[in-house]
Amino acid sequence: MKNILLGITLLVLIGGGVYYFAGKASKPKDVHYHAGFVVYVDGVKQDYTDDQYMYYDICSVQDKIKKGTATKLEIIHLHENVGDVAHIHEKGATWGLLFENIGIHFPSDKTIVGYKNGQETPDIMKQGIEPYESVIIVVGDGTGVDLTKYVSGEHIRQVETNSKYCGK
Repeated sequence: MKNILLGITLLVLIGGGVYYFAGKASKPKDVHYHAGFVVYVDGVKQDYTDDQYMYYDICSVQDKIKKGTATKLEIIHLHENVGDVAHIHEKGATWGLLFENIGIHFPSDKTIVGYKNGQETPDIMKQGIEPYESVIIVVGDGTGVDLTKYVSGEHIRQVETNSKYCGK
């Protein structure tokens, strides 16, 4: 009888441990990272530092994202008049969604070419953004665009560290 009770107790403890640790492992991790970008339209560098492009709420959207109730703007946005570093809160967020969120619609008659690490990247607007990546987006005529002038990783990390709204 003692052996049966001991066996049942062990099974309950082992089962409880497996349940506890499996639950911890399967919980989605909070997503919060940053990426840099530069945009040129017909060779002119664009400036997205104006208030009209900014999101002013504090980045505390993880519960909403887990529940599926986050708005597009909460998923990816800009903060604090920094117009070259995006704040991302959901894996798979795209550059296209960022520009939609900040109200930028590029002319449909112009080509859009993206570059990551000096390499042309097809369909840049549909690409998921990776942590700390930096891209150059050229809309229309790219004559004279310097494809070596990416937003630096150092700048991205500095923005991340200094952000009052959305730092790490």
